Amino acid sequence: MRVNLPAHVRLVEATSDAFFEDTPPDAPVDFAFIDGMHLFEHALRDFMNIERAARPGAALLIDDVCPNHPAQAERT
Repeated sequence: MRVNLPAHVRLVEATSDAFFEDTPPDAPVDFAFIDGMHLFEHALRDFMNIERAARPGAALLIDDVCPNHPAQAERT
C-alpha cells in the first residue's frame, strides 16, 4: 500500500551509519526507529547519533529490547 506523505515529511531507508555519515549534523530528527541488529553496541551507537540530531520532543522507537527467549540474547 502506498501513501502520499506531506511535503515536510522525509522518509529515509538507510542504515543508521550511512544516514548519519551523509546527513548534516543540523538536520533535525523528529522520529527514529532503532533495530540495533540485536546487539547492544549497535543500538547504543544509533541512540547516541539520534540523540545528537533529535529535536526536543522527538519520538524514538526501539525494537528488540526484551528478548522472547534466552537464545535471542546470545551473541551467536
